[in-house]
Amino acid sequence: MDYDGDENWDIHVVGVETGEDRNLTPTPELGEEIIAYGRANPNLALVSVDSLSTRQPDIYLLDLASGELTLVQKNDGAVGYVADNGLALRGRSGSQPKAVSISRSGTKTGADIDPHGQPRGSPGSVRIVLPEDHPF
Repeated sequence: MDYDGDENWDIHVVGVETGEDRNLTPTPELGEEIIAYGRANPNLALVSVDSLSTRQPDIYLLDLASGELTLVQKNDGAVGYVADNGLALRGRSGSQPKAVSISRSGTKTGADIDPHGQPRGSPGSVRIVLPEDHPF
């Protein structure tokens, strides 16, 4: 749920059998988002927490039973983080890309490659190359 369309989301836990809804992060001034959850730690989730003023999230470990947040990574200028299902941080993005280009491997055209054989794009652009058999 967010607050009047401000995109400051809360994280809720809902009992499947009882329908009980618990808001674990009732903080209208902050936005929370789950970035990783895994079967190995079913009572924990890795979440990003940010405010609309900064949009640079800190990363916390959220105990789904108690709602307790434990700081894992204080933001150092990143706009986002990537984590695995073991709740380990694996990557970060330092700034918002100016452009994103997605293509299948083996489908490079002259428009995709500069004269030096590098992906074409403006500084700060991101190019994602998917395997040829990827369903996208």
